[in-house]
Amino acid sequence: MSTYIKLDGSLGLKSFREQLSKFIDNNGRPIDDEFTIDVCELKFVYPAGLVAVTNILNFLRKKRCHLVLGRPSTPSYSIEYLDDCGFFDHFFKKRLYPSRETRRRVTTMPLKVLKYAEYNSWLEGIVHPWISGCLGFDIQRRWPTFSTVLGEIFNNINDHAGEGGDIASSIMQHFPKKNEVHIAISDFGESIPSKVREVLPEIESDGAAILKAVEEHFSTRSSPRNRGAGLDTIIQNTVKHNKGNAYIISGHGQVHFGPECPDGSPASHPIRYPGTMICLVLRTDTINQAEVHEEDFSW
Repeated sequence: MSTYIKLDGSLGLKSFREQLSKFIDNNGRPIDDEFTIDVCELKFVYPAGLVAVTNILNFLRKKRCHLVLGRPSTPSYSIEYLDDCGFFDHFFKKRLYPSRETRRRVTTMPLKVLKYAEYNSWLEGIVHPWISGCLGFDIQRRWPTFSTVLGEIFNNINDHAGEGGDIASSIMQHFPKKNEVHIAISDFGESIPSKVREVLPEIESDGAAILKAVEEHFSTRSSPRNRGAGLDTIIQNTVKHNKGNAYIISGHGQVHFGPECPDGSPASHPIRYPGTMICLVLRTDTINQAEVHEEDFSW
């Protein structure tokens, strides 16, 4: 018999672990081998929530669990959003409302599941044009370290690729009224705390392990990385330069970095997140403070 799962309420950073607990136990193991998923009562879906659910469903697939969709009887804003983002098409190979043209949500970059080897073409061919269109200027000229920030996220995925391989899920959304761009990227490889404890087994909490991983020059790798300075580069550019917020979720730990907590505010949760999720909330009204070189505008 299939386990019936109802995803309800608001799906975001504050609620995703409770939603995931319907699929997995506190040790991150599936509670069944077949799930029927009901999304009828979802009220609002944030990028972090969508990526977390996508990550857990991909994880369940890897565990050979069978996923069944409980078809909604009537469309709602959240269901149409999931449909337009490609959620149903990715997992169930069909749109819920194929007769309805896909809405061109200019403020949303649809759900993307990709491998590390696909990262560069995805960044240059899709991400740069989309975010430049949202902001009204060339992101590579105005804020060239944006590519470095995303590159470090994918380097982290590649460094910690384990059971999940190097597959990552991503979605991005622009909230013009809030002057924010939300970027959520997740994988289900080996967690950051697990890798940190290979070097420092005495670290007790997963939150403390994430804080250690973010320290400049700290590495869990036995050989030097070819480029980048690691997770601290993400924090430096997102929080200290952009005045935005960054959330790193891995295992039982979650650390928030923001203007009021630039050194990180850790928390622990009983529900273990399979893999790692990094969610960035960028301030669009401070991006234009980055230096623009005059030669960028030469003819």
